[in-house]
Amino acid sequence: MNRPGLGVLASLIALALLGFFQFPGHTWLQQDTQIYIPIFERLWDPTALPNDLVASKPHVSFTIYDETAIALRWITRTSFEIVLESEQFIFRVLQLAGVYLLARALGLGRHPSIAVAAFFGLGATVIGPAVLTFEYEPTPRAFALGLLFLAVGLMVRGYPIVAGHASAGAISSEPNKPTRGSAADQGVRPTLAGCAAGIAFLYHPPTAIPVWIVFILIALHRRDYRLLIPLAGAAVTLALAAHFQTGTTEPQPIFDRIDPGWEKLERFRASYNWVGMWVDPLIWQYLFFWALTLIAVWRVGRKCCQWFTLGLPLIGILSVPVSYVLTERLKWALMPQVQPARALLWVTAFAAILSAAAGIRAAERRIWWEALLWLTVVFAIPMQARIFEITGVRLLLAIGLAVVACAAVAVKGHRFAKPALALAIATPYFAIPVLGGVVNYPRLHTPELTQLADYARANTPQNAMFLFPDAGQAVYPGLFRADAIRDVYVDWKAGGQVNYFRSLAEDWWTRWQATMSGRDIAGNLPRFRALGIDYIVLKRTNAIWGINGVYANDGYIVYRLDR
Repeated sequence: MNRPGLGVLASLIALALLGFFQFPGHTWLQQDTQIYIPIFERLWDPTALPNDLVASKPHVSFTIYDETAIALRWITRTSFEIVLESEQFIFRVLQLAGVYLLARALGLGRHPSIAVAAFFGLGATVIGPAVLTFEYEPTPRAFALGLLFLAVGLMVRGYPIVAGHASAGAISSEPNKPTRGSAADQGVRPTLAGCAAGIAFLYHPPTAIPVWIVFILIALHRRDYRLLIPLAGAAVTLALAAHFQTGTTEPQPIFDRIDPGWEKLERFRASYNWVGMWVDPLIWQYLFFWALTLIAVWRVGRKCCQWFTLGLPLIGILSVPVSYVLTERLKWALMPQVQPARALLWVTAFAAILSAAAGIRAAERRIWWEALLWLTVVFAIPMQARIFEITGVRLLLAIGLAVVACAAVAVKGHRFAKPALALAIATPYFAIPVLGGVVNYPRLHTPELTQLADYARANTPQNAMFLFPDAGQAVYPGLFRADAIRDVYVDWKAGGQVNYFRSLAEDWWTRWQATMSGRDIAGNLPRFRALGIDYIVLKRTNAIWGINGVYANDGYIVYRLDR
C-alpha cells in the first residue's frame, strides 16, 4: 500500500475509534446481544440455560454469525464480548472505507472523502422501522452493513457500470476529472465487492437483499453474471449451515400465515414491523430524504454511481408498500423476520452521504449558501431522529457545524488547511453529545446489577429459574440473563422475538400475563413457585416486609422460593 493509502487507512481507523468510544458509541448487553448471547452460551455449553425461553428457541439457523463467534472464541480462548466487539470495530472500519470509496467515486479528493466518511460516521436513527446506520451493538445487521457499504464503494470505484464511461475506479484527486483505471482494478475490485456482499448475506440476509437487487440488475444490464457467483455460494453455504445447525427446536415458519392472535402479539410487542402503525406521518420524512438524494445526485453528477445512489434509496422507499402488502395484507409469517421496511436505512444513509458530498462540492465552488444548506442537513440527521422537529439549540448547532465545515474547505491550499479539516471532522463527535444533548442509549450496566449477576453465577444452581416481577418493561433482566447465565422466566426484551416462532409468542405472552402485573408479589409467591420459579429479584425499594432475602445489595434483593 502506498503512503497516501496508509494515511487514508489510518484516518479511517481513527474515525472508527472516535465513533466507537465517543459518539455514536457502542453498547453491550443493552439491546439485541441480550438475545444472542444466551443463545451462544447454550450452543457453547448445552447444559447452560436449560429452561430459558430465549436460549431454548434460537433463531440463528440462517446466518454464520453464531458459527464465527463460537469459532473465534474457541481460537482466541477469550469471551464472546471480546470476540464480537473486535469484529464490530473491524466492520465499522470497513463501513467507513466503503463510504470513503463512494465519495471518491463521486469525484471528491482524498481529504474531502475522509470528511464525508467522518460525517456519515456520526450515525443516524431510522425511526419507524427501528434500525440504525451504525449499530451500537455487535449484531449480525451491524456486521452485514459494514460489508455492504464496502461492497458498494468497491463496486463504484472499480467497475465500468455505465457503458462507454471511464471506470470510476480511477477518479483523480481533482473533482470532475476522471481518468481510466487499470484493467487489474476493474477486475479485482468488483470481485472483492461481490465477496463482501456475499459474506454480508451470510451474516444477515435481509439486510443484504437491497444491495443484491442492485447487483443483479447490474449483472443483467452488463450481461456479466460472474457478479452473482458470491451470492450463489452464500446461498448454498447458508442452506448447508441451516441443515446441520444444532440447537434449533422447531422449523422456521417460512410459508405460514400470521393468525389473528399472533398478529395481535406482534403489533403489541414488535410494532416496528407493521408499517401501518408508524407510516403516517413518518413517510413524509423519508420522502424528503429521498428528494434530497435525487437533488444531490443531480448536483454531484456522477453517472457511474447512479445504480446505487438512485437504486438503493428507491428500493428503500418501495420497501414500505411492499412490507404493507406482504405483512399486513397477505399475512406472510416470514415477513416480520425479513423486515422489508428496514431498507429505509438506505434512504437515510444516502441522504447523509450525498448531502455531505454535495455540500463539500458546493463549498469548493464557493457557493456558500448551498453548502450551508446541505451540511446543515448532514449534521441535523444524527441529532434528531424526526428531522422536521429539530429546533432551538440543536438547529443552531447544526448550522454552526456546517459553518465550521465550510470554513475548513475555504482554507484549502493554505498551510493550516489540514488542521482546519481535522478540527471540522472531530468537532461534531464532541459537540453533538455535549452541546446538542444527544444521548443515544441509557447506561444499564450498574455495580449493583453486576454484583447480582456474580452472586447468581457463583451461588445458585445452573438450572435455577429467576423472575423479576417488578421490572415491567425495563430490560435489565435480559442483561442479568446473559451475564449470570441463568434462566429468566420472562422479561420484556425476550418479547421482541415474538415474530420468529408462534410457540415462543404464545409462551411469552402466557408467562408475561401470569407473573408481570407487579401487584401483590408477596401473595403470589406460592404461585410463582408452582410455575417452576426458584428465585425472585425485586428492586431494593420494593422489598417484601417480614421475609428475609438470601442476597441483597443497594439495588436489588433476592428471595429464594422454597418448595
